[in-house]
Amino acid sequence: MWLNVKKRIIIAVLIIPCIFTLIWLGAIAKCEILTNLHGNEFTDGYKKTNMLDKIDYLKVLEYSGTTARIYYVGDGVRGDIIKFIKKDSKWELDKWEGTVWDAIGSADGTAWPYFYDSPDGLFKIIIYGLPSLIIIIILFRILVKNKKSKFTLS
Repeated sequence: MWLNVKKRIIIAVLIIPCIFTLIWLGAIAKCEILTNLHGNEFTDGYKKTNMLDKIDYLKVLEYSGTTARIYYVGDGVRGDIIKFIKKDSKWELDKWEGTVWDAIGSADGTAWPYFYDSPDGLFKIIIYGLPSLIIIIILFRILVKNKKSKFTLS
């Protein structure tokens, strides 16, 4: 009996990072879909801030018929989140939610969902993503091995 409890605990510990990884990938997929559907509506929206000169790309983080949150990455050195509201069928700047990261300034945060966009972003993805990937592979191998041996958790 102790062996079954121990296996259940191990499987539960392995599944938790997998769930986080799936939620993260789902959030990235949602963001990419929203960007593909509505991104062209905000290609010039950053100009309304009178602070950003040019952008490399944008991501639509949230979108409804009346509000949108847009993540602008500019000059490869900064990321900013700006909220827009729709007035008279035009998108107007509602508020600048903040500079998430800036390679030459003091902003040092992340945005959800996290993308590789800041100078240390690749390192963070490797640190957080690689263990999750290893755990997924281990879990898969355990499940395949147990399926061959007719193992059941009950």
